[in-house]
Amino acid sequence: MKFILKTVVFLIAILMLGIWLMWMVSPETAKNLFEVDARSITGINALKSDMGGVVLTIAVFLILSFKKTQWLYSAAIASGCLMLGRTISLVVDGYTPTGVNALVVELIAVIVFVTVANRYSSNSH
Repeated sequence: MKFILKTVVFLIAILMLGIWLMWMVSPETAKNLFEVDARSITGINALKSDMGGVVLTIAVFLILSFKKTQWLYSAAIASGCLMLGRTISLVVDGYTPTGVNALVVELIAVIVFVTVANRYSSNSH
């Protein structure tokens, strides 16, 4: 079971790194995928730093968790902050299927991170 949970954490880390890399290398692809718009270099810079930065932060926490499981709590907090912002947007700005799907993925990620951390943090050094 530990192997399966750690594998899920690893796969999420790879996903986060892939999203970050997409923002860095191919921002047009990322903008289209996430349906965001930037009208200037300043806007692209904000998207790369803000959107790319947060997914890189989560990926780094996940990678660090392989040495010390407690880092999963940091990944859960960062993902929870994304969920909070997304939930507020869904309530205030309106429902979108893409937004709800992203919220579900983020919720699953938080559940996995907290479950693995709670189960295995006492076994990590």
